[in-house]
Amino acid sequence: MITDFLDKIDGVMYYPILIIVMSLAGIYFTILTKGVQIRLFPESLRLLAEPPEDKKNVSSLQAMLVSTASRVGTGNIVGVSTASAMAVLHITLKERSTRRSWQQFSAYF
Repeated sequence: MITDFLDKIDGVMYYPILIIVMSLAGIYFTILTKGVQIRLFPESLRLLAEPPEDKKNVSSLQAMLVSTASRVGTGNIVGVSTASAMAVLHITLKERSTRRSWQQFSAYF
């Protein structure tokens, strides 16, 4: 019952509404910033290719790659842990037998 309700909300929110809102927000901010992501793209490439002033310093490219890796890595860890927690919750609530659900619950740890 609640699954059907959530599926209906999901079907409306994530297909037409979310795509339209995200597209309009992208167009709005592109106009507001006068297309900064397009105008300054060559400058960003130039800065990334620029070598560090000293050999002991970190280059712009290295800093960008480490920053990207830390953000993507953290997102992956959060995504996997959330999915695991939801699966454990689903198994615990779905199974009627307490013994079996606790066996499956403990299998995750």
